[in-house]
Order: sequence, then C-alpha cells, then structure tokens
Amino acid sequence: MSEDRMRRESRVSERRRFLENVGSGVLGLGLARAALGVGTAQAATSLADAASLSLDNAYAGEQVFDGDVLFASGKPWYDAQAFGAAGNGVVDDTAAIQSLINLVGTAAGVPAISIFLPAGTYKLTATIVIQQRAVTLRGAGVGNPSVYTTPGRGTTIKWEGPVGVPMFKVVDASHCTFEDLLILGDDATPPSEGIYFEQPVSGGQIGTNEHHLVRRCRFGHWTWTSDPVNDGAMAYGIRFGGVNANNDQFSIEDCQFYDCTIAGVAIDSIQSIWGHFINPQFNRCNIGIRTATSTNIWNLACNRSATADLVLQSTAHVQVHGYYSEHAALLFHVQNAGSCLILDGGHVQFQDEMIGSYWGIHAGASAGGGLVLRNLRINNKFEQKPKLSVQGTASSVFGYLIVEDCTYQGLAGSPNPDYPLDDLTNYIVQAGSGSGGLVVFIRTGNLLLRTRLSASAVLSTTPPAFRLDGGLDVRGLGGLGFIELTEQSPAPTPPPANGARLFLRDNGAGQSELCVMLNGGVHVLAS
Repeated sequence: MSEDRMRRESRVSERRRFLENVGSGVLGLGLARAALGVGTAQAATSLADAASLSLDNAYAGEQVFDGDVLFASGKPWYDAQAFGAAGNGVVDDTAAIQSLINLVGTAAGVPAISIFLPAGTYKLTATIVIQQRAVTLRGAGVGNPSVYTTPGRGTTIKWEGPVGVPMFKVVDASHCTFEDLLILGDDATPPSEGIYFEQPVSGGQIGTNEHHLVRRCRFGHWTWTSDPVNDGAMAYGIRFGGVNANNDQFSIEDCQFYDCTIAGVAIDSIQSIWGHFINPQFNRCNIGIRTATSTNIWNLACNRSATADLVLQSTAHVQVHGYYSEHAALLFHVQNAGSCLILDGGHVQFQDEMIGSYWGIHAGASAGGGLVLRNLRINNKFEQKPKLSVQGTASSVFGYLIVEDCTYQGLAGSPNPDYPLDDLTNYIVQAGSGSGGLVVFIRTGNLLLRTRLSASAVLSTTPPAFRLDGGLDVRGLGGLGFIELTEQSPAPTPPPANGARLFLRDNGAGQSELCVMLNGGVHVLAS
C-alpha cells in the first residue's frame, strides 16, 4: 500500500470516529458527512444559520464512499434534513426547502446549489419557486412511498396544497435539475402541474428559461390499481408555458407519468424548443405528450391513453425513434397544417379503447406538414380493420404522407389475419381544398405507389402517378434495376379511366404471358 493511500485512509478512519462521537442527530449527521469528505454537506441548527455557512470543500477532488451513499466532492450539496426538512410526511416541509433554495442569489457568478433529499416523504402545501441558475433537487430514488410497509423507500414529494397550482415552478432560470424523485399530487386537491417551467412575460434575471433536466422521476399515482394509498392525481406531470420565447432546450430522461388528467407532458410554448425525451413512459394519461413545438423522442412507451398518445399542435415537427403503445384510444392526432410527425419503428396493440375506426389522424397534412410512418407493426382485435385518416387543409402549400414497411397483425381471436398496409381501403386520405395538394408515397407489402393528389382529391379514387401492385419485386443495383412480376390469379380489377395495368397471368397452357389491361380490354404483350 502506498504511503499516500495510507495517509488518506487514516484521515477517513479519524473522521469515522468523529461521526461516532458526534452522534446521529441532524447536526451531527450534517457535520459528520462534511468531515467524512462525502461532498460539502452543510449542517445548520436553524435556517437562520444557513447564510453564514461556507461552500468550501475540505478535500476538493476526492470521492469517499461512506457505506451508504457516494457523493462526488467539488460540487456543493446540502442535506435538506440538516436544514429543517423533516421528511416524515406530517410536518410541512415547504418553508424549509424554499429557504434552502433561496440561499442561492440571482446574481451572475453565484455558485450552483445541489440539494439532497434523503429517503422520506416531504409534504408541500404551497408552490416551490425556483428562479436561480443551476439548482439541483436530488432524491434517493423513486422507491416505495413511506405509506407502504414494503422495503425500498425512496424520496417522495407529496402535495397537500390548494387545487390548481403547480408543486414546483421554475421561472426565468437555467440549468436546473430534478432527479430521482417520486412526485405525487393529491386526489382531493390535485395540483395543476408536478413541475411547471414558465417563461416570464419580460425582464427577469436571465430573460429565458432553458437547459433544464428532469431525470428518473415519477409523476402521478403510485400504484396500478385503486387502493387507500393510491393518491397522487395531477393535471400535468410537466408543462412548459408562459410567453412564446426561450422556454427551450430541455431534456426529460427515464421518467414515468401516471393518470395525468390532461397530459403527462405538455409543451405550450411555440418556439423551436429543441427538446429531448429519452425512454419516457406514460400510463393511463389522458394524453401522453402534447406539444406545440419541435422535439425528438427516443423509445416512447404509452399504455391506455384515453385520448391519444401524441397530440401535435401549431408547427410542431416531432420525430419518434422507437415506439410502443398498448390500448390507446388513438396513436396520434396531428391537429395543425404545419405539423409533421415521423414514427420510425414501433409495435402497437389495440383492443377495445379505440375512438371510432381510426388508429391515427392527421387533420392538416399541408402547409409543409406531413406524416411519415416506417416499420410500424399494428396488432388489433377488430371485426373492421382500423384505418389511417389523413385530411388536408385549405393551404396552398403541399403536404405529404409516407408509409414504408408497415403491417397489421391479428391477435388471437381476431377475425383479421396478418396483412400489410398495402390495401388502399386501409387509408382515408384526401387532399385539402388549396392548390398545393398532397403528395403520397406508400411502399409496403406488395404495393409501391407514388402520387400527388390535387385539391380535394381522394386517394382511393385517384389514378396514381406510379403504382406497382401484386406479387412483385422491385430492385435497383448500381443504377441498374429490374421489375420482377409473379402471376396474378384472378386477374386484377380494371384500372380507372384513362389508366392501364400491367400484369402477368397463366395462359392456360402452363406458361406465363405478360398482359396490359387498357381501354376496357386485356392485351397480351408477350408469351
């Protein structure tokens, strides 16, 4: 063992003996954690002492594991229970937590603050307001609420305040973090939001509200079924609102949202937000995500959304990379002409919750807006096959619909067998009344179709600009390509007026012949 390491371990042993001598009280806990070098845990006998405490770290750069929690030194952190928070679910902890946050001034150059809330239940009766840079609220993990007798208690924030106000409001701030917290509302007096990010009308210390992070948090009811402790209702888990300005550049990672009565997450600011969702989960929310601005979503999971998994408004352009949905009333509702939704890869299961006979609606596929669906597999148990509805608007700028490699799969007991989305009766697509029209490209199953619908035209009755249908293989290699046909039996239906269809059939003698259906007749091209 090196001499330097021996000296370091000797210092740790001395500090552990100090912990045993001081005791396990609040003051002793805070001082002992500081003495052990596990961050700069600051202890105060009262909130009045807080202003005089130093943020200096005795051993900057070291990391010491005290057997319970590993804290990295070099970034100040405070133990909320050392500053008066009880964490027992009975005492009101609102003032203690707010006072600790207020230790950080609003002037530039003030050090960041990281507040640790040990396992327990922290009762809030009023909104906690954060209007500072780089404030971090970190818990001990979601765990089980303290009302359960099962092990694994985490950090719970429980609302017992008035109805219709947020539990936390972050306003005119930047680089704030919420991490490892269970945020419960209240069924009797539900808050408006678990966390509300508000861009102020004007002025303020920053003039923006940006670069915030919410990670490994859970919002709303705790359990799946109704029981005496299933108490945590809220309208929104997270909402971005205020004026349409710099309320942007956020990240929501590994969070769960349960039973939010309006939406799990709502983004009501229409600036290009540059937001990111990573592994979000929405269970029994009215809407999973409602957004008026652009964002990226990775590994979206939704279950039993009462209205829709996704609602796009204004000019939102949303990309979803990996998507799982079960029992939703509707996968998505794109409500405005300029919005675009791209779903790339996913598995969807419907049963009895669907609204009408649609699984997705784009009510404004024009003005540059559109819908792109790739590698989507849809399971269903319906007597009638659910449809995709795309309806254009009066805009003169074209919209688009792209469907690639999407399939249906009938579940056990379903009257519908497996089939690709290559039948145009699975689509209800109509261009808007404007002059721009609607571009449609479908490449799935045995169908390759590209067309541009003019004003008010309907896809199922409009001759396509290009269509290949039936048992075929279309390939292209190094700029050289070919089309491979298989025999059709029975012959295809006649083409629309002024159209033609090319197909292969058996000539009755065991050989194939290439035919074209044109002007009401069938003409053999080669045999």
